[in-house]
Amino acid sequence: MIFSASLRIYHPSWSLAKVRKHVGLVPKFKHDLGRPRETPDGQPLPGIYERTFASFPLYSGAEISFEDFFHDTLNEKPFKDLSFDALIASGGSVEILLGMSITDNEWFSLDLHHINFLNMAQIRLTCDIYGAPSSRARS
Repeated sequence: MIFSASLRIYHPSWSLAKVRKHVGLVPKFKHDLGRPRETPDGQPLPGIYERTFASFPLYSGAEISFEDFFHDTLNEKPFKDLSFDALIASGGSVEILLGMSITDNEWFSLDLHHINFLNMAQIRLTCDIYGAPSSRARS
């Protein structure tokens, strides 16, 4: 299975700089509260961003299993020493987005201690699963 994972943070009042400083990573995608909206290639759009959004890439590839990635990530920074309590208490939210590309039946599992970690850290797990058209659908 090929997958990617990102840490995504949303906040209604923190600036992008404050989110970056708190997390200690560089975002790939970002919207900064109060700044003019723009397309991915920098073209202006009407309005301003009404909240800060930052997406920090954590992994992309097929070299390791999902389970190993999850175990290793939760035992490394920013997760090992980072608390999202202040971010969440002030109205923000945190999620790990998994993008999975599958070609056939695939499965993955999370150990209970990983689920408990996500719960205690108040991190939502979101999955985006996309697959190749089924060979049965083509016949």
